[in-house]
Amino acid sequence: MISVTVLALLGMALSGYLFSSRFIFSKYRLSKYQGHHLLYKCLGIGLVVFGLSAALFALTWPFTSQSSLAFEFLARAFPEMTQSQFNLYSILLLGIIGADMFARLLNRVIFRSFYILYSDSKNDATYGSTSHSLTINQQASETDPALTNDRRGKPKRPLLKKRSDYLLDLIVYKKCTDNGYITHVIDTFLSPSPLLLTLDTRRCYVCYPNEVKTPLDHQEDQELSIIPLCSGYRDDKDMCLELTTVYEDVLIELSRTPDEYRALSEVDRKKAVAVLESHKITISYQRVVSIASFDESKYLNFKVHENRRRKEIFSGRKVDEDERHSDLIDVPSSE
Repeated sequence: MISVTVLALLGMALSGYLFSSRFIFSKYRLSKYQGHHLLYKCLGIGLVVFGLSAALFALTWPFTSQSSLAFEFLARAFPEMTQSQFNLYSILLLGIIGADMFARLLNRVIFRSFYILYSDSKNDATYGSTSHSLTINQQASETDPALTNDRRGKPKRPLLKKRSDYLLDLIVYKKCTDNGYITHVIDTFLSPSPLLLTLDTRRCYVCYPNEVKTPLDHQEDQELSIIPLCSGYRDDKDMCLELTTVYEDVLIELSRTPDEYRALSEVDRKKAVAVLESHKITISYQRVVSIASFDESKYLNFKVHENRRRKEIFSGRKVDEDERHSDLIDVPSSE
């Protein structure tokens, strides 16, 4: 049989890992620990769980003593098992199950508290914009009274609950990730504003994040889904931004107010969502060279000065090249 000490360590490490991988405030940090750091982190949490399990086991001693049915049943399968071994195995099993259940219970309390805050502050300046930016392609459906309200006209709790859980998950993930690209995208997603993406092909998009996903199995998400507003490229000589294509139908749909969406028929709402879906682009984060916030008025104002300055630079370079060329021509040949 496995050594009691080894089994105890494995049980504590497993209970610590289960709690850390389930709890909302630790599951995204777990991937940052490697090797012995991960082992010690799990053992540290598992030791706390083990202590709580031992206390609970002591309270239930009348049901787990040597005369209990559980001990007698296991004694028939393992005749050499002692009461001390039975106590240890029971505590470890209780800790493994309890770690998973306790993490889920804490998550439920935390998500419920955030849901209450979110539902009470839905129209507040802090959370009012986030409810409109969960996914850009859901704007029409989010304003559909048949989907978002019950028969009495009040918001449906399941839909609001799903949104609040999603928002809290994104907020926690943003605090845990070290990826600046992902952090910038989540900030823009929670407080909607256009992004300027530059790819490794010099292709550029002014866009809204369409969807941001938290990673599965605690691995960084490698793709970004966007709805483009306009696109262009960076000049190969000076890398200046040149916007060439404007997606007019997307701008029309995104410029609608919630009241205008409510006035649309169900067929028109589906068409509006289809327009945004048809322009959706998925890009690998590995192809993104830079992410910047974009303001159209600042861009247009900057572009005027940029174009003027580019002409001055190019004309200056042309003069220098002509002078160097003339100097080469005027150099007398040696006799």
